[in-house]
Amino acid sequence: MVEAIVSRSNARFKLWKKQIKQNHDSFLLAGEDLLEETIDVFIPKLLFSSEIKLLNKWINNYSIKSLFPEPHLLSQNLLEKISGLKTFKGVCAIGSCKPYSMPVSGRFLFLDTIQDPGNFGMIIRSCLAFGWNGIFYTPNSCYPYHPKVIRASRGGIFELPIKKTTIKSFLEKTPTDQIWVTDKKGSLSPPSSLASSSIFLVIGNEGKGVSPEWPSTFNKVWIPTEKESLNVACAATLLLYSFR
Repeated sequence: MVEAIVSRSNARFKLWKKQIKQNHDSFLLAGEDLLEETIDVFIPKLLFSSEIKLLNKWINNYSIKSLFPEPHLLSQNLLEKISGLKTFKGVCAIGSCKPYSMPVSGRFLFLDTIQDPGNFGMIIRSCLAFGWNGIFYTPNSCYPYHPKVIRASRGGIFELPIKKTTIKSFLEKTPTDQIWVTDKKGSLSPPSSLASSSIFLVIGNEGKGVSPEWPSTFNKVWIPTEKESLNVACAATLLLYSFR
């Protein structure tokens, strides 16, 4: 029998909340749709619901995959608190994903200080839609397994290799002629000769653009607009399509 937890002062509940905020090896998935989409790549450690039938359903679903998360029954109020979603009803889990290795060649995106989780998640979806092979991101970008990133990517983050790196470290390992940086002085479209080569497309911060650490001699590309500049996720999507 699973005992219900109803108090915010419960020691275990406080520990789980802290784990979500501070432990970057684990993250939270909320909702049956996300759990279903990621059942082959997500490794749950803790399972939460306010409904015992739903909790038992997912205990069974994961046991079929030889996964045995620790189940916990929460009050509706605590379930909303731990999921971070108002009026949330359903099931959520804390766990980790199976590791992906970064391919040695292909099409790669470099996110330079992307800070909005919604933008990060939408960019992941666009990478998958156009067949890109992986994403690099700077340490000062938002956490890629933030619940809002996961929701915006519709679980797509579990289907793409993602790696944190500094610009300095990245430049030391990557041929400069394969790097394209978004810049207002850039060309309007990539040359057709890119079709068979590896490329790394750099997308900058929502407000400040790319970091000055990127040498000004690099290849540049830009999307001209009539009035205001595009949202970074929209701009990234157009460029991902152009460089596909």
